[in-house]
Parts: sequence; C-alpha cells; structure tokens
Amino acid sequence: MALEFEGDRNAFLQLLKENPGVLIFKFTADWCKPCQQIKQYVDSHFERISSQRIKCIEVNIDEAFDLFAFMKTKKMMKGIPTMLAYKKGNTNFAPDDSISGADIGQVNDFIGRCENM
Repeated sequence: MALEFEGDRNAFLQLLKENPGVLIFKFTADWCKPCQQIKQYVDSHFERISSQRIKCIEVNIDEAFDLFAFMKTKKMMKGIPTMLAYKKGNTNFAPDDSISGADIGQVNDFIGRCENM
C-alpha cells in the first residue's frame, strides 16, 4: 500500500536521504481522469511490491503543490500521472527511472524495472 506524502521539497529530500532501497513516488490528483484510470492497477502493484526495501509513496499535487511546481521547473515531469523511482544513494531531484501517462503496459514495465533496481 502506498504511503501518502505530506510536505514540501525539503520533506521530499529527507525521504531520499532515508531511502531504504527504492522509493517510488506516484504524482496524482483526484480530478485527473488518466490518474483515476490507472489508480486501481497501480495501487494493486504498490500493495504487492511494498516491502522493507521498496517504499511506494503517493503525492497528491493539490496537497503538495510546492513539490510538484518545483519538479516541473526542474524538468523532472511535465504533468500527471507521473511516477518517479529513486535508488538508495540518489539524494538529488533527478530520478533513476520515471514514467508519465496512463499506458498500462508502460506502467507494468516501470514497476518491473523498479523491482529489479
């Protein structure tokens, strides 16, 4: 199950510093139709892969707008849904892997890559 992100870009950096192995951030919003289309699929994968080593974190951009806006200015994402993956030791905003959009095949490939990080 995904944890809910609360905070700003400093809280995000703190999570990266405490990364146990792999962090996956899913940027979403309640009003986003593509986000809602993949929500159940992604949530089931997050529930399956969440462990001591892999932490899945959901970021509602309406509640963490500072982080979302900052990530957009740094060209880390264009819109939502977007998922970003960070390996342990990566303490900057640039992810080790990412995906944008609601294509189930691409989401599945991304989850597989995250499991093998």
